[in-house]
This record gives sequence, C-alpha cells and structure tokens, in this order.
Amino acid sequence: PEYGGCELGRVGFRYNGATDRDRDGCEDAQEDLDDDDDSFVDIEDGCPNQFGTASEGVQIGCPDFDGDGWADLEDDYIIDPSQWRDTDEDGYGDNVSGTDGDACPTIPGGSIEDRLGCADSDEDGWSNPDVQWAVSQGADAFPMDSSQWADRDGDGYGDEADGYQADACPDQSGTSI
Repeated sequence: PEYGGCELGRVGFRYNGATDRDRDGCEDAQEDLDDDDDSFVDIEDGCPNQFGTASEGVQIGCPDFDGDGWADLEDDYIIDPSQWRDTDEDGYGDNVSGTDGDACPTIPGGSIEDRLGCADSDEDGWSNPDVQWAVSQGADAFPMDSSQWADRDGDGYGDEADGYQADACPDQSGTSI
C-alpha cells in the first residue's frame, strides 16, 4: 500500500519494514531524520534504529533503563538512577550523594566506616587520613594498625580496649599503659 506523510516524500514510495522501520510514513534512507522517533536526530543518535532516552555522554538517544540520562552502554549502574560511573572501579559510584557514593572517586579504596571508597591501608574499614579528611573528622588515627582507629584524647594510644596498646583512659591524655 501507498504510505505517505512526509512533505518531501518520494513519489511512489511504498512502505515496508525495510524502508520505514518506525512506520512514520517517511522513507528512512532519504527523508526521515529520526528513524526511531526518539526525538534525537539520526546524525547525533548513538542508536539511530533503536528508541532511547539517554541524553548524557556519547551514546545519546540510546536506551537508558534507569532513566538517569546515561545510556546503558555507558552506565556502570544500569538499575540505579543515582549512579552511572565508577571511575576508580572500587564498587562505589562517583556521585557522592547517590547510593553508596564514593568519597574518593579517583582513588580506589575499601573504607566503609567514616566515608565510602577511600584508601584503607590496614583494611579495618576506616579511611586513611589525607589532605581533605583528617583524624579529627573521622579518619583512621592508626592507618597501619587494624586493631585501632580512634584516639579521642590524642595521646597516641587507641580507644579500642581489645586493640594493640589500648588506652586505659581514652578520654584523658596520658602516657601510662
């Protein structure tokens, strides 16, 4: 059957699945600028023959399952709309305010207690102190000792009673053991 609808349509154009995949009445090869009808013109659409809503990154116009704007092809978290990238590949997303947000998105780490995804040399869950995160803010006071991480009185002895060189008086600075 004759199938029309394009202003500049070719005279005698006949619709079939190969010449008009989106069935909009325009011949895909000659006059249809958006073959998948997703509002992204084919020349900019990363997936010109597949409907998609992605509007961020390189693959605009491709499917975006979680609706975060990033195409599933580029999204490290295709079912979490609050995350899309994990630059350091430590399992925590770069968007610090999203689900399991990485406080150190470019440095891989496994800290989970004071902040997520930062370096944790002794693997006790508390992140190593750095120029942006001090012991007074919650960083590990003993980054090379997994049995201690806090020192409330700042005397060099850890607050964890069962840890190495535990402080008998964690709220009163002193040097006795």
